[in-house]
Amino acid sequence: MTQMQKRPLSEDKLCFKQPGSQFFLVNRQELLYIEADREICHLNLANGERLPITSHLGFYKSALLEKHGFMEVSKSVLVNPAHLVRYKVRERLLQVSNGQEVVVAKSKKDAVNAFFQERYQQWEQATEQHQLCPALLVMNT
Repeated sequence: MTQMQKRPLSEDKLCFKQPGSQFFLVNRQELLYIEADREICHLNLANGERLPITSHLGFYKSALLEKHGFMEVSKSVLVNPAHLVRYKVRERLLQVSNGQEVVVAKSKKDAVNAFFQERYQQWEQATEQHQLCPALLVMNT
């Protein structure tokens, strides 16, 4: 076994294959969302890049949902919750950290609502426990 084979891949690095048999690693924190487009997918990164990858969404789905905590917001989009900024409930639009918006499927809106409700309740509890002004709590984290 070579030195390269002995070292485990970092949990923060995700490996993808681009057309033309090129492999590349992406930091999980840099991946905003992955979007299916027929037979290929596109990675949407925090720096604004949109990279094509060769496999269909189902190939990545279980690993991204279960192991890396991504959220399925439609049949064609998996979102990294670390980059969620805003959820427009009536329009079913999620905004990610670079300002892009992703449509939430009707069948997934309850799960997305529950995600944001849970985060809001955690924030409320933290505010009550610290008895701080909410603005100060945000600034201190």
